[in-house]
Amino acid sequence: MSVVNVKSQLQPMPGGFVEPVLESGNVMHFYLLGPDGVTLKLRKAEPLRADIRPRNSATALPLLLEPDKESQGSVGMVSAFFARVPAGVRGPFELSVNLPADDATPGCRLRFQLGEASPLPSDERQPHVDSPMPSTAASAQVQARLYSAPGGAYKLSDMEANGRTAPIYRFQDIPIRHDFHPLAGDFICPVTRTKANPRVVWTVSGRQYLFCCPSCIDEFVRRAKTDPRNLKPPTEYVAR
Repeated sequence: MSVVNVKSQLQPMPGGFVEPVLESGNVMHFYLLGPDGVTLKLRKAEPLRADIRPRNSATALPLLLEPDKESQGSVGMVSAFFARVPAGVRGPFELSVNLPADDATPGCRLRFQLGEASPLPSDERQPHVDSPMPSTAASAQVQARLYSAPGGAYKLSDMEANGRTAPIYRFQDIPIRHDFHPLAGDFICPVTRTKANPRVVWTVSGRQYLFCCPSCIDEFVRRAKTDPRNLKPPTEYVAR
């Protein structure tokens, strides 16, 4: 098993990227992303073993990152995990996560140097830095398959409302920003639960949904086609 030493925010791992994020209430999320740093990367919904060690301590505390069911992409697969930072852990700390091998990723141990575990004051909440759009050439075949025909809850009328195009083309000039600290009342992306971009709108089942980026629209439309019974209305995607 290889060892990868990384810092906080979006960082590389074998076969893609990871992003650990500290949120209010000392809750930590661990997001898995594909090679483009935007597309969600799925793995089995099994807890990840980790440990956390304050920077000035020689003692590491065990931590279990649980699968985030809100990030479920298909049955038994998720793209995010979460845990609560143990009580008493303050200040900068090191997080080590064991990522077992699966069909798409070799096993590795990831190490992160993270900052303050306490939540940020409201005036210090900053969105994630802009990310590049995924390669249009690499995505063209996938886009064509997903958006060329209706299915499930994704209707022909939705295709007409969306201009019979794909999100990667419609929103190619819009910078991608992931804001992991939406305020109460903000619309959130149905896929990542980050703050939605009001310019990234897509019609599904006759209703308009807001997303953080085009790749999340791909994932949501895929779910609408394959699992239409679990499609929730847009009003469900508001920060509380």
